[in-house]
Amino acid sequence: MSRESGPSRRFERPAGIERAAAVFVAAFGLVLLFVWHQAAVDRLVLRLDAEKERGSRLESDVHALRYEVESLASHGQVTGEAVERLSMIRPGQDQIVKLRFEGDASDAPRWPGLVSEATAGPETGGAP
Repeated sequence: MSRESGPSRRFERPAGIERAAAVFVAAFGLVLLFVWHQAAVDRLVLRLDAEKERGSRLESDVHALRYEVESLASHGQVTGEAVERLSMIRPGQDQIVKLRFEGDASDAPRWPGLVSEATAGPETGGAP
């Protein structure tokens, strides 16, 4: 068998197949990008909802604590809570100790370590 002489035949692709493949790959990439972006948005929405719920719970806790502070702010309430819940008793007059600091006319105590000397004794109705 002899070969025909002449131009060699090459397999030629149909026109536009390369363009169609490029468009398909680009479209597939865009779909993947959209799906990834939508998943990220969904995650952020879920996180935002969780943080809103947390903020709501914290606001509720703050309101409850403010109410508790207001209800316990009076001296009578504090005394009542101390007696009822902690079984505390008011000290007798002979159990109260009042510190007097030398050179200080006021009854306000100073910070520990800054006072050289102090005297202590039971509180009485008059001055020591």
